[in-house]
Amino acid sequence: MKDRVISWGLGIASLALYVATAAPTVVTVFDDSLEFQVVLPTLGIAHPTGYPLYTLLGWLSTRLLPFGDAAYRANLFSALTASLTVVLLYRLLLRVVGGRMPALLAAALFAISPLWWSQATLAEVYALHGLFVVALWLVAFDERTAPDAGRWALPVAVPIALPLLSGLALTHHRMTLLLAPGLALWVGLRWWDSRRPARGFRPVAWLKVALLAALLLLAPLLLYAYVWLRGQAIPTTAGVWLNTWPAFWQHISASAYGAFLTGSSASRGASPDIVQLLLAQFGPLAALLGLWGLFPWPLHWRRWAALALTLAIQAAFALSYRTADAEVFFLPVTLLFSLFIAAGLVQAQDAALLLLAQWRRAGLPLPGRFAWYRAAVQAALALLVAWVPAHQAWAALTVAPPGPQTCEQALAVGKPPDLTPNRRGDWRVADCAQDILSQPLEPGAAVIGLLGEITLLRYYQQTAGQRPDLLTLVADAEDDRRAAVLATLAEGRPTYLLRPLDGLLASGLALDAVGPLLRVRTTTMAPAPEPPALAQPVAITPQVEIASAASWPVSVHQGRVQRIGIVWQVTAAITDTLQVSARLLDAAGQIVAQYDGEPVHRARPTLTWRPGERIVDVYDLPLQGQGPFTPLLILYRAADGREVGRLALPGFD
Repeated sequence: MKDRVISWGLGIASLALYVATAAPTVVTVFDDSLEFQVVLPTLGIAHPTGYPLYTLLGWLSTRLLPFGDAAYRANLFSALTASLTVVLLYRLLLRVVGGRMPALLAAALFAISPLWWSQATLAEVYALHGLFVVALWLVAFDERTAPDAGRWALPVAVPIALPLLSGLALTHHRMTLLLAPGLALWVGLRWWDSRRPARGFRPVAWLKVALLAALLLLAPLLLYAYVWLRGQAIPTTAGVWLNTWPAFWQHISASAYGAFLTGSSASRGASPDIVQLLLAQFGPLAALLGLWGLFPWPLHWRRWAALALTLAIQAAFALSYRTADAEVFFLPVTLLFSLFIAAGLVQAQDAALLLLAQWRRAGLPLPGRFAWYRAAVQAALALLVAWVPAHQAWAALTVAPPGPQTCEQALAVGKPPDLTPNRRGDWRVADCAQDILSQPLEPGAAVIGLLGEITLLRYYQQTAGQRPDLLTLVADAEDDRRAAVLATLAEGRPTYLLRPLDGLLASGLALDAVGPLLRVRTTTMAPAPEPPALAQPVAITPQVEIASAASWPVSVHQGRVQRIGIVWQVTAAITDTLQVSARLLDAAGQIVAQYDGEPVHRARPTLTWRPGERIVDVYDLPLQGQGPFTPLLILYRAADGREVGRLALPGFD
């Protein structure tokens, strides 16, 4: 009863931590989390292997949980599965090492390890996979034997629960296959240890057991029929149809992902340092105890062999499978390593108590009951081991929410994967999406961008019903984006881009800024909507005037973003490459926010400006604090930085 209270207490505490730090909505653009936040509430098809079990369970969570939007509910599903993993991990640790304090401490350390914590606060598949890893070993180590022990000579869970659970795990993540050698070794050792020769070997009985186990293993794989059935009606989030057998098989087998092991993938990255990674998760003392626990402890050598083999296989795979988010593939390694931390704690505790007992036998005065010393040793070990991880967790828990950023920053490509544990108050990506969808885009306009950018817009189209009229087109390659732009313009459809694209100006097209978007138009089309006109155009250079200018705030959750909109009036050909410095100055004249670059979201070099053309331009400047602030625009030569003109706009508070 006490252990049940402890395990569920750990789970509730972990759930409270994960919910408190969960992402409030969408927080990423170019990773799988955003994809799952679209797939789960809409019953879509995720990237290979399709993750049918995760999709169906996640869909239920987005329907049943009453909090927040669909993305937040998908995030909470990870928090629920991650906290349940901690519950089962304590029970597994207790079963493996037998010590309550080591099991409690090791489970708590794993619960607050940054890598695991980061996957518990957003929609991802790794929390559910961790739950399966713990559940499989917990079932495998179940010592209750079948009623007819002479017939099966194995614990009752092995031929029934273990294959069924393994089949379910395989419908979620194929890394489950890495557990097979260790589990097979344990089952074989357990059978050898508990066999009963007196009853004899019954081939027919064993064949029945084997067939039953195979049936229970394969039956859950029928869940992949979901991918096939949905593939007849809708494409994957990447736009691939799975309505043919080759396409379906390649998808659920993830055959293309072998490139991350062979080294032929363009996105193959460097493998993390496993030692540094473990130190970052558990702290130096816990990592040392884990190494100590890796040495076999005599009473549990069979369990040690199975777990050590599994740990070695998981580590070898994670070191070989190199992607941009390579760290997450070490999660099973850190989970299994926590078992060896608990084993090391048991051995350290026993060594300390043995030393105290020897001192007592040698006549050294030790007042009080010996049980007091056991409690003192446990408390000292817990304090020493948990000090660094607890301090690290507290720092992550108390970090301030991130400040505002522009859409250019939110949609930047090439940023490292976000493995931040605490995502509370991170609305930056959501603010960018709302900014895009709030622009005065014509009905039926086309928005063209990279897969992550378009997935972000489709999330709001499909889950919140925002701007369903917009045609959102995915084109990752630049040539494909150019072709999509030309095709939509040929249809007479208003066309917008989410990032600059080379080659459009050479095709005789023009570009204007509409909020964070680029509006593509022919030279005969009217420019984008303009900010209020100035009473008198301001000549910046002999070739350029500012005909309109204004600044206004953009709605964001954290901090402030001030938008400056202007209209450049070109009066003559420009022979110099000019750049713009958009600034916000405080009351003392100090710069508090600044943007430097080519005009129109870095997409309209001044050498391409045509006499008589009006170009709508926008600059976003994030800032924090109170005003007054004064917007300032400076035009300068790119070659030497020499200023050629400036305009100060009315200040604001």
